[in-house]
Amino acid sequence: MIQDNQPTSEELKQLIAKVQYLFNEARKRNLTFLLVGRTGVGKSSTINTLMGQKLAEVGKFRPVTKSIEEYKSKIEGIPYTVVDTPGLADTSENEQEYINSIKSAIPEPDSIWFVTILGENRVRDDERKTINTISSAFGKQAWEKAVIVFTYADKVDADEYNEYFLERTKLIQEEIAISIKNTDIAQQIPSVAVANNPRGRKPLPTPDDKPWLNELYTTVIKRISDRALPSIVLATASRVIPQDTNSQEVSSSSEAEPIFLNKKQQQEIQEKLEKSNDFAGITAFVTAGAIVGFRGGSVFGLPGIVVGGAIGAATSLFISWWRRR
Repeated sequence: MIQDNQPTSEELKQLIAKVQYLFNEARKRNLTFLLVGRTGVGKSSTINTLMGQKLAEVGKFRPVTKSIEEYKSKIEGIPYTVVDTPGLADTSENEQEYINSIKSAIPEPDSIWFVTILGENRVRDDERKTINTISSAFGKQAWEKAVIVFTYADKVDADEYNEYFLERTKLIQEEIAISIKNTDIAQQIPSVAVANNPRGRKPLPTPDDKPWLNELYTTVIKRISDRALPSIVLATASRVIPQDTNSQEVSSSSEAEPIFLNKKQQQEIQEKLEKSNDFAGITAFVTAGAIVGFRGGSVFGLPGIVVGGAIGAATSLFISWWRRR
């Protein structure tokens, strides 16, 4: 639907060209995730839910990750790699050899997930060793791209959920602070609680009856390296839906779980994009007013413009975000 004050064909073509350029650049880069934590804590299930693909194998009765596993895939032509570790204390390999194996697979991760079960009351010795080894391998600056992911949140009683979440976050942050000798970096590491459904791909709500995929998505984007920001945003654009979007505006052909962002999460992601050199041209163009009256779907029907798929979805998403500002 095109409303009054609609952009001209030339204006919309300029915006689409900017989005196409971002896609071309993202397809030359490789988005990298490093998952750390012992086996059986739900690393594979969580990354599969976020990326919308069954990338990492999930074991029903026993852990499936026995050694360092490197998974490669593409979404909309954008390559990404997930390096899953079995937990450094789970292996009998020489520690330095293990570090070398990780760094060979992923020299500089764009996003690090420290994954652990929510309903435990202490930081385990093997987790402490993992923290120290990651600090040794990548330096304290690596924790600036880290997220603490608490799994099996649905196993915690609702009346104890907030206490577990806050206390567990504090304990892990304290261990990281000791490891890197920097309290400020450690205290800035955010945490997200997740609950994966073993019977299906749809995530379960956490005990506070809230969805978590949108919070995990927002948190990862806020913490991810600048070079990887276009990759994750463009790869997932077709699944991202502002919660205040009219149902008639929603157009996603993806079979993966949609990511519904509330206004606060939209604002946080927009602020991240506005600080990015990669997105500077797009944000400036949309917010300048030329596109403010446009309500787009994934296919544009202005004369001479027919575009759908990933480029159309991303263009529509950016328009929908910034015309709400």
